[in-house]
Amino acid sequence: MSREHPDRAGGASVALSGISKRFGDHQALQDVSFELRPGKVTGLLGPNGAGKSTLLRILLGLARPDAGTAHVLGAAPGTAPRSARRIGVLMDSVGFPPRMTVRRQLQISAVALGLPASRVDEVLAQVGLEGDATRRRIGACSTGMRQRLALAVALLPDPELLILDEPLNGLDPDGIRWMRRLVERAAAEGRTVLMASHMLSEVEQSVDDIVVLRRSVLFTGTLQDLVRQGHGRLEDAYFGLVEGSAPRLEDSRA
Repeated sequence: MSREHPDRAGGASVALSGISKRFGDHQALQDVSFELRPGKVTGLLGPNGAGKSTLLRILLGLARPDAGTAHVLGAAPGTAPRSARRIGVLMDSVGFPPRMTVRRQLQISAVALGLPASRVDEVLAQVGLEGDATRRRIGACSTGMRQRLALAVALLPDPELLILDEPLNGLDPDGIRWMRRLVERAAAEGRTVLMASHMLSEVEQSVDDIVVLRRSVLFTGTLQDLVRQGHGRLEDAYFGLVEGSAPRLEDSRA
């Protein structure tokens, strides 16, 4: 499938520059800048409390930065409804009505997006939910099935940008391998994929680029460049960055 991508920032589909956000006395993000490009999977890494959730909310137009600029698919987040429909989001699979069936939930989501009913069957097949699984009430689904449903909702609009927050939660080894292949295929089709995850071993097998966040950007670049900093080990490179940033961040709070 051929896709047209925004040419803002030299081909970047997402461009952040100097993003800062404070909640009361807590500085959640400070001078965050990086770009995401079509056809690439970018891993967003950082410890709990690093600002990842705040950053994702800003990208989706659910929070406004105190400083800096953001462009997502050629528009400021939250300002262009048509651009928002080009974004697929997997954030939290536990919010579906438990008495709703898998198929009915997707049908409702498709109607809300103005999509044909045929799209429901397409995405159900994509995420491996077919037959009896589509008639099951969501409350009776396993965590892995709910995660697949959440991904199906994200894929409904055939998005140019796919934002996945901990997409491997609840998946067994087969599910993890399946998710990895789906992400690779999405990038091969020209989509931009941002994947936030704590599973370093899976990130290492799934992504092209890396952003390491701990309030500020500690690293942005290719996976290979980051691994080289850890003498061939992503884990060593990641913890070297994160643990090395702790004193500086604590000092900056004073």
